[in-house]
Amino acid sequence: CGAVEGKDYLRIEGRKTAIKKALEMARDGDAVVVAGRGHEPYQNFKGVKIELDDREVVRDGLREKVKARV
Repeated sequence: CGAVEGKDYLRIEGRKTAIKKALEMARDGDAVVVAGRGHEPYQNFKGVKIELDDREVVRDGLREKVKARV
């Protein structure tokens, strides 16, 4: 495929961290797509149920982005 990690894409461990980084990197006119889990307010990781609501992560990330602009 020819894509180079660090240049063409980032590999970020942790869904919450990855979503926040995508929002941080987004510029005016960009779209950030958070896909794969739907409306579930948790994530199962290695048999452990972790509270994680993508919608809340996005809301928090957008609030932080707006505050940084002021």
